[in-house]
Amino acid sequence: MTVARSGIVKLLPCLGLIAVLAGCDKSRIDDLVSRLPSGSSKVQSTAGTGSAGAKVTTPPPEKPTKSEQSTGQTQTVNEASLIGLSEAQTEKLFGKPASVSQDPPAVIWRYAGRDCGLALFFYMDVNANAYRVLTYEAEPKERDVSSCAGALHEEKIARSG
Repeated sequence: MTVARSGIVKLLPCLGLIAVLAGCDKSRIDDLVSRLPSGSSKVQSTAGTGSAGAKVTTPPPEKPTKSEQSTGQTQTVNEASLIGLSEAQTEKLFGKPASVSQDPPAVIWRYAGRDCGLALFFYMDVNANAYRVLTYEAEPKERDVSSCAGALHEEKIARSG
């Protein structure tokens, strides 16, 4: 009996691994994918197709703003490019904000353009020890954030010369 028990004990880690891998079925992956927010990278499930894991594909880049087309600059200004901007990067894109307010733990920069306004909410990135944009709002609310950010960037370029 001792030999049989020691053989079973040696197999327990393998059996545990098999049980974990068996739990990785297509329905679980599809459930997780359906919970992704819209606009995020798309995940294509490959479970059950003989391939392990999931393949990540990114959506096509948004069209460049008019300022890129007219000035030849390579700076893309859209919703996705706002997240993670430092204060210096934000000032380079849009210039000095019209107003700055504190709503701890956030620092809010507001920009006012001809047709829209943009509020950028900076929060402390403890790893970088710097404030970075975590979220944003366009004003009016129904205005597309990407088009507003692009318009504000164009206005900044026009002011700069």
